[in-house]
Amino acid sequence: MITPPEPEAPQPPAAGLSPSNAAWLPMRQRLSRQRLLIVVLWTLWFWIWGPPTPLPVGWIRTAAYLAVLALIWSVFAVRMDYGLAVRQGIIHEPFGPWLANRLKALGFEAAFLAVAVGPLPWAMGRWPQQWWLPMTLWLTAAWLIWTWMLPALVLPRLMRTTPLPENALKDRVHQLIRHFAVPAEVVVWHVGVRSTGMQAAIAGLGRNRRILVTDTLLNACQPDEVLGILAHELAHLESHDLLRRGLALVIGMGGVLATAALLVTGTVLDSLGLVVAVVLASGGYFRYIRQLEYRADARAVKATGNVWAYGQAMQKIAGANQDGVLPAADNLWQTHPGLSQRLQKLGLDG
Repeated sequence: MITPPEPEAPQPPAAGLSPSNAAWLPMRQRLSRQRLLIVVLWTLWFWIWGPPTPLPVGWIRTAAYLAVLALIWSVFAVRMDYGLAVRQGIIHEPFGPWLANRLKALGFEAAFLAVAVGPLPWAMGRWPQQWWLPMTLWLTAAWLIWTWMLPALVLPRLMRTTPLPENALKDRVHQLIRHFAVPAEVVVWHVGVRSTGMQAAIAGLGRNRRILVTDTLLNACQPDEVLGILAHELAHLESHDLLRRGLALVIGMGGVLATAALLVTGTVLDSLGLVVAVVLASGGYFRYIRQLEYRADARAVKATGNVWAYGQAMQKIAGANQDGVLPAADNLWQTHPGLSQRLQKLGLDG
């Protein structure tokens, strides 16, 4: 624990749970572990006992397994992302509009996946042995195009954004941007009409870069806290973390595709090996992404010089979203570390 330098300095935020988080956490953990149990049982049943109607081995069998896996994940996503959020008062939007917005987002993602994966059969026929290499290059190009066009063409159709209001905070934000020497536009993401959740994020590449900050975050946080959160996002831009994430994703996908190319015998064991490769690659990817978050935390504190305000902001965001409080074991496939781990890294361990 770091002791504040002066008696009157604000106390560091505790890494423990707020009362509302403490009441919600057991259910969140229970659902998370139920999901894991069902995934494990489904995996064992499918690959050991097999489905009632035998499926062709190889890609078709693997695709069937992953399709059901995605369905399981989606069902629990509705329960955890909507059901629990409504019970906690985070979302006050009817299920119909919430689902429609989710389906719209899934539609864009499905279109991207169709473009990204569509050439696979052609590549496998054109280069029977080395098809994984051109597919990896194509996935890289598709990801770059998608990331570049996201803030300009996709996000405006999914959310309402406005420029940052003209006030003293905007002046300080511009000073912070000049400090990082990373040109970026900060826009307000309006979610307050349907949710009390708070969030900040980066999107886009080059001149299309945006920092999105929700209106709920601006209303709930003090100016120093807002600056800390924006400094975190600017740190991601400064370190080109979007490109790093994309590169890590492409390397992981390339490894999976190369593994798939080696599994030429078409046995059930080969298909299971492909699934194992996907699990290992995704686990390594998420671990790397969490390390980028730790680094952005440290850079934000260094830029603002106010670790206390940054810690308070993280606690407010975690409290508003009722997330970020799961133990480390439940965060293995999460993009962000748990709240307690992040605060401890900054010396704010309560």
